[in-house]
Amino acid sequence: MGRHYLTAKLTSNRRLTAEVSIMDFSLEEPSTCVAGQYYMVWLPGQGEIPLSPSACRGQEAQFLVESVGSTSSALFSMTVGSRCFLRGAFGRPFSLDRDGPYLLVAGGTGAAPLLMAAEQLASGGKPVHVIIGARRANGLFYARDFSRLARTVSFVTEDGSLGIKGKAPDQVEGEIAAHRVRNVLTAGPELMMKSVIERSERLGLYSEASLVRIIKCADGVCGSCVLDPAGQLVCKEGPVLPGAELLASEFGSRTRDHTGRSVEVG
Repeated sequence: MGRHYLTAKLTSNRRLTAEVSIMDFSLEEPSTCVAGQYYMVWLPGQGEIPLSPSACRGQEAQFLVESVGSTSSALFSMTVGSRCFLRGAFGRPFSLDRDGPYLLVAGGTGAAPLLMAAEQLASGGKPVHVIIGARRANGLFYARDFSRLARTVSFVTEDGSLGIKGKAPDQVEGEIAAHRVRNVLTAGPELMMKSVIERSERLGLYSEASLVRIIKCADGVCGSCVLDPAGQLVCKEGPVLPGAELLASEFGSRTRDHTGRSVEVG
């Protein structure tokens, strides 16, 4: 599965901010992806990066692309009608078959895989509650879509420009108590996710987080995505991992740069 490339034609490029865009693609053949999995997106002459879709239906796929490096910047600048190539889907998805209710905690572009999780959970009749956090209001991505799918949505901004002023993890315990949450899924900045996981685990809930690591091959060969000390390969054993496993690892403290060197999580 996912070993060959699919041609993806850009059908829409909707700029949300100066650095973030929703990009819709038409695929040459149907592809299947479960929320939390990722595709390797290749733009010839630029490079290949992992991206988790916000939607994947047959021959349509959608990605929330942030311009943060040379390859993502080139994707971000694509014009309608141009093409890139996908292989996948790869990796471990979110666990969506557990008894609800679920709480989804999204930070920034982490909203993408969680939107897909919300849609798949809601279609299965599972109660979904959502916290979306960002520094300011224009970083609350997919707000209308989450509002359509979830029983409740809480917006949190650090500058207070929309919703609750503060940080998303600070709302977790209250939402868990108010809605009798049983499972917590999170995606976004790593330090935010660690705080969400710590709070969930203290309350005895099952939790999962979607990790961002440098993935070059998606086959467990290069080792650039390794999570110590157990040596887990995020490209194959993740990108979604259980909270209990993550808290026993270097999650939230160390990661690897493009050379493979261990560095602090920023």
